[in-house]
Amino acid sequence: MPGYLARRFGGRRLRVYLVVLSLLLYVLTKVSVDLYAGAVFIQQSLGWDLYVSIVSLIGATALLTMAGGLAAVIYTDTLQAALMVGGALTLMVLGLVKVGGLQNVWSGYMEAVPNVTAIRAAYNLSAGPLCEAAIARPHANSLKVLRGPFDSETPWPGFLLGQTPASIWYWCTDQVIVQRMLAARDHSNAKGATLLAGALKILPMFAIVVPGMIARILMPDELACVSPEHCTAVCGNPAGCSNVAYPRLVLAVMPTGLRGLMMAVIVAALMSDLDSIFNSASSIFTLDIYRHARGVTRVSSRELMIVGRLWVVVMMAVSVAWVPVVVSMQGGQMFLYIQEMAGYLTPPVAAIFLLGVFWKRCNEKGAFCGGLVGSTLGFARLLLAFIYPPPDCTQPHDDRPFIVRDIHYMYTAAALFWTTVAVGIVASLLSDPPSRECVANTTFWTYSDPPASSSPSSSADDDDDDDGDGDGKKRKRALGNGVTCAETLNLVRKGGERAAAPTCASADDRGDDGSRPPVVVVVVTENGRHQSAPAPTPTPDGAAETPGHGGAAAVDEEWPLSGKRSRRAGGARDSSGRCEKVRRGLLKAVNWLCGTGRDPDEAGSEGAPGKPSMGLLGEDLAQRLRLLEERPVDKAVLNVGLCLICSVGVFLYVYFSV
Repeated sequence: MPGYLARRFGGRRLRVYLVVLSLLLYVLTKVSVDLYAGAVFIQQSLGWDLYVSIVSLIGATALLTMAGGLAAVIYTDTLQAALMVGGALTLMVLGLVKVGGLQNVWSGYMEAVPNVTAIRAAYNLSAGPLCEAAIARPHANSLKVLRGPFDSETPWPGFLLGQTPASIWYWCTDQVIVQRMLAARDHSNAKGATLLAGALKILPMFAIVVPGMIARILMPDELACVSPEHCTAVCGNPAGCSNVAYPRLVLAVMPTGLRGLMMAVIVAALMSDLDSIFNSASSIFTLDIYRHARGVTRVSSRELMIVGRLWVVVMMAVSVAWVPVVVSMQGGQMFLYIQEMAGYLTPPVAAIFLLGVFWKRCNEKGAFCGGLVGSTLGFARLLLAFIYPPPDCTQPHDDRPFIVRDIHYMYTAAALFWTTVAVGIVASLLSDPPSRECVANTTFWTYSDPPASSSPSSSADDDDDDDGDGDGKKRKRALGNGVTCAETLNLVRKGGERAAAPTCASADDRGDDGSRPPVVVVVVTENGRHQSAPAPTPTPDGAAETPGHGGAAAVDEEWPLSGKRSRRAGGARDSSGRCEKVRRGLLKAVNWLCGTGRDPDEAGSEGAPGKPSMGLLGEDLAQRLRLLEERPVDKAVLNVGLCLICSVGVFLYVYFSV
């Protein structure tokens, strides 16, 4: 993802910004939380001290990290996911049998209150003040996902506007998730894996939430602790004991064999998650920070490996030191802690990516200024949360400032997102537009365009070209072997097609043996289309001759120019083109949904607009383009699956909200 920002916007500031923020989020929301969660399971099952459990988990994860890379993580994750889903559903069934069915879960949860007299006798507690929220019945809207706009837990405007940017960051821009998608075999496999993740995302309601409610019904005197003294005696955390509900239910309900298997699988899954985080963190640190900080063009693989492992050690140390913060924030509930941290830090990242993907006018200055303002405000709000922690549950009054006490973190996330968007738009409009090379193939509207250059940093500013029809226009062009050089293009006259040999005579363009790399000439025809042909070979009389064609350029394929060049070369389009656009758009939508045919823009054939010439783009890019192809049957099945999963998700969302 840092590489995408560098390609889309150019420069290095955004790349470094995203890397630093990603590494910070890894420590705050991933590594420290995974270490604490795994340690809780080990502590509850074996009775070990919390930090002894953390050290043992780190040691086991280190062995897994050294044993294999990303492939090992993916294979182990697949096996552990199947075991976890099966074990979680088994736990839910056993719990439902224990309480007498799903209907008894809904009714029994509302009646699950602790017995204060029995608790004081059992734990020898003093007759001090108690947590009113713990001894009272659950709220009447506890079984609803969306609640009033001023609810202290899940206000529906904040959930829709504030949780969405955090989810976009996690599922669409987080390196750990994206790295798994990039490891897919082809486009269809990546889309299928995404749909599978969407289907599995429906299960937490039944595999996690329902077992949690069952645990509250079966163990109210332990999980609904009535005072910090009681919480410390039950689970060692004065803020609350919600985090031990799931492991205690596993130990109480499941038989011995399944109990051990379930605990082992959960701990192994957390280890695998840590392994993937360490792989991603070490990669982006060594490649995007250390290598550039060294100031040399090449760094040995051994040096990068050593630096990456040392960085992992530093991350582990910082994460272990951060565990007490995870334990105490948000009433000791890990899930709410993760959402709060993400709500303060991730909305600017989501805004930058959305602007870059969906708005071609957004430039590097706008994206960086928006991200800087949004992140600064987010860190300021996070600092206030640390300075003013929530009071003890036995305290009758909350004396924190209004912005900390009454403004929900989801509203803060929404404000950070839209502030970043507004600053990015204003800064982009007040500065120069991005170059064509930065926009080509990097936005939703231009992802299928032919590449304008091999990299944004080497691009020429095409907007500075004059509008004349001279025969000697100099432009930068990406050649078949990835080399970019100045190429002289002769514009085609009515009588024929001509192309001059490219001026790629620099030493940098030659191979190790001194030979010039193969070059493909681009011919611009009268109707404003590119045509690719082998480079003309100089003849003894000085004429440029193309092999096999006696000086006539051999045309492989062609595709339409886009943007200003197309308008210059092709002229104004007539009104009938609008109807054609509508027809092609409707046909494209039908083809996308049903997979019954190829899109009009993808139907490239000989002599027709379509896929770029493989000779021009190079074999490596040709292979990448083939990975993006989908069979009609696969396309139809995947699109139907997408509609089904979205329908089920919307139904459950509405059902548990009304």
